[in-house]
Amino acid sequence: MLEPSPEAGVSPTVQDLFKEEFKRYKRRKPEPDFRDVIDFSKPPACVKEHVLGEEVLDDTAIGRLCDDCGLRAARSWKVFQIPSKPGFFYIVNPFKDGYHRQWVRRCLSDFPQLPNVSNLDAHVVNRPSCLWDDALAHRKADAHKWLSSDSLIQRLRWVTLGYHYDWTNKVYYKDKVSPMPSDVNKLCTVMAKLLKFTSFTPEAGIVNFYHLDSTLSGHTDHSEFDLTAPLFSISFGQDAVFLLGGHDRSTRPVAMFVRSGDAMIMSGEARMAYHSVPRVLPTDVLALASDAVVSDSDWAPYAEYMSSSRVNLNIRQVLKPGEGFPEKPYPNLCDSPGPSTCVGSLGLRTSSSMLASSTDARSSESTQGPATVTVSSLDSEGRSLDCNTADRASRPESHITILANAQSTEEAKCTAIEPSSKRCISSDGPP
Repeated sequence: MLEPSPEAGVSPTVQDLFKEEFKRYKRRKPEPDFRDVIDFSKPPACVKEHVLGEEVLDDTAIGRLCDDCGLRAARSWKVFQIPSKPGFFYIVNPFKDGYHRQWVRRCLSDFPQLPNVSNLDAHVVNRPSCLWDDALAHRKADAHKWLSSDSLIQRLRWVTLGYHYDWTNKVYYKDKVSPMPSDVNKLCTVMAKLLKFTSFTPEAGIVNFYHLDSTLSGHTDHSEFDLTAPLFSISFGQDAVFLLGGHDRSTRPVAMFVRSGDAMIMSGEARMAYHSVPRVLPTDVLALASDAVVSDSDWAPYAEYMSSSRVNLNIRQVLKPGEGFPEKPYPNLCDSPGPSTCVGSLGLRTSSSMLASSTDARSSESTQGPATVTVSSLDSEGRSLDCNTADRASRPESHITILANAQSTEEAKCTAIEPSSKRCISSDGPP
């Protein structure tokens, strides 16, 4: 039997305020009170506007990058900061009309193509090289069922770009890399230059696909070798509630709405702050209405998908400036990374029927403290039973889910599974 222990980032004697707020905003019945959630479209007094420097606003090269990425002139941007969260920047929809559609099309049609890696690769044999084309073929065959819960496009949770993030071991590998898309490079480069992150280089990306029942629980991102480089997060589609906390879970997080086209940058003290998405909220996504770039006829299937979905593109720098991939990048990781080896190295007593896998199956938008291992078992009704045990290895925070009776890798990555369809309805990462 595994002995429970404190959760990552919080002492057993300290209240986990981050988790309390996460549960509050995730709650459906009764609905939470959203009056305290910051709405940057109507900025309250607790935020301040960040003024971009004249030297970057007058830079013609930045102007050309804005045009290439479908961004409005930087002088019209609204950039905000939260004084209590130094290093955090919020940009209110800097995109021109129509370019939301263009980026959604890229995220759904282009980025999931091989050789980029997705959550489907581990358990779908011979998956289509272009998932969106496969989805459109199913739409043509049956327009009412192409977005059913068991369709591949609805099961798509994440795609990695550049250095491909290993969700199981929370690491990057030198030889697991594909080219970063040039337009993604330009998009993050222009934002970095305008905020004076002059040495930032986009090297890895994760495209997250959320539905209205999706969540992302509290975590930090610490697998990159340069933790001083900022994280960039750009969202399209349905609204979401985003929580930004402190360096441990005892800090009560600030809640804010994230709307289509908005961008968030986590740098400085905010770079290692706990953050999460407890709720995706339905909206009319009016920013997706313009047909200036993608025609209404071409947009129709995307509109059907986005009517209940949110796409998030987050980009980070992996390596330190001017340095290559470290010879021993993660010296405290198991010698032979992989669930079976690592679970054994943690000293966990598990039965042979248990399947080890990473938790964050759905997404990771943009973790310090003692590591934990989340152990989940499914009861006869498909409900998960969780407990925690301290990580006995001195390695970056690891969240390994072990599920008894899991029928697939996808189930093993879920913290809750709908009994009737066996569909993952919550992949909350760290508890």
